[in-house]
Amino acid sequence: MMKKTFQKIEKYFKSTGSLVSIIALIISMLSIYFQFFNVRHSLEYTTLKPDFNDNKKEITIPLLIKNSGNQTEVILNSELQLEVKEKEGNFFKRISPYENKDSYVILTPGEYKTIYLVGDYKTYMFGTITPKTNNNFTYSPITIYNDLLLKIQITYLTKKGAVATEEREIGFITFNKDEKIARVDCMPIELKELDLSNTDKEIISYSIVPQNFVGNPLSIDLTDTTAVLENIDKIQLVMRILKEQQDEQK
Repeated sequence: MMKKTFQKIEKYFKSTGSLVSIIALIISMLSIYFQFFNVRHSLEYTTLKPDFNDNKKEITIPLLIKNSGNQTEVILNSELQLEVKEKEGNFFKRISPYENKDSYVILTPGEYKTIYLVGDYKTYMFGTITPKTNNNFTYSPITIYNDLLLKIQITYLTKKGAVATEEREIGFITFNKDEKIARVDCMPIELKELDLSNTDKEIISYSIVPQNFVGNPLSIDLTDTTAVLENIDKIQLVMRILKEQQDEQK
């Protein structure tokens, strides 16, 4: 009797040991799967309530970015662009620094970060200078102040490691005639997933060619808004001289 009881106990522990081994093997296999094979790239973003300072003529847009995947993701840059409306057609002008202080944001799995994008609408209100041939340029002032579309552009690394960009409309701005913000109409605050599988907009290669106005008495990088504002007197002088020359030719 005792012998049979001992055999049953021994058999139970042997079967239990096998079960424990099987469970441990399953857990080990699942761990390997989630570590090496279950790769999830996911970045979500949204803009939050804006703030503006009419004294400095700045608008600040908080950009919330969340890594919802299980891989490390990289944001290379983010910027604000504001619509310019002209008779010849509409286009967008960057109003934030080309590279803000939060460039090259690295987000680990589960991490989130808020980037504050500061747009300078004083520079925007200056107008647009377009380089032309023969060291010449044209100037176009801002004439339409109503319902100007504001959008963000995010530059990031895809899951293949390529550089891609994505744009998103975030609202409309209306200015008064005294160049102060009259109202801002914002799109709903909603997390949207970046297209990390993006292949259509990948930047394969690029070149940098500064567009300089070269001449006497002016040599200014017209793509640098700071340089334009610092040399506004020289620009206005050259514009006046060019206008006088054009009037003489008529």
